[in-house]
Amino acid sequence: MIELTPEQRQAVGQGEPVRVIDPTTQDAYIILRAELFEQFAPPPACPARETSPEIAPGIRRSQEALRRDLPQLLGDGGLVHQWAAYHGDERVGIAPDAVTLLRECHRRGFKDDEYYIGWIDPTELIAEEDIGLRRPELEEVNPPA
Repeated sequence: MIELTPEQRQAVGQGEPVRVIDPTTQDAYIILRAELFEQFAPPPACPARETSPEIAPGIRRSQEALRRDLPQLLGDGGLVHQWAAYHGDERVGIAPDAVTLLRECHRRGFKDDEYYIGWIDPTELIAEEDIGLRRPELEEVNPPA
């Protein structure tokens, strides 16, 4: 990790991005607070999925955990139309957008076939054979109303 100089710390502390120049290469870099960077950084890219109709065991287990918890989640009106991420039986989190949860799953190092992000809505109580047809984290961040 590189530590900021007092001059850089003061400039960044004012809330603005700071341009720095490498004196050897003359390359320019921008220093900004991590929170600001994360607001504008694109979500991590998802690896290409297999086209096989078989659902990976990790995804299936995660989907089953969401469906198991769904009645309780639907009972809390504040969670309806939020997104929930599961890794196996563990709930990773709940957020108003899938991208936040996708970033968290990637931050934790989960492989694409180990987690599931689903919409907290009665439509998630779908037939068993339909489970693998949706990957909300790859669809629109905000589903249609």
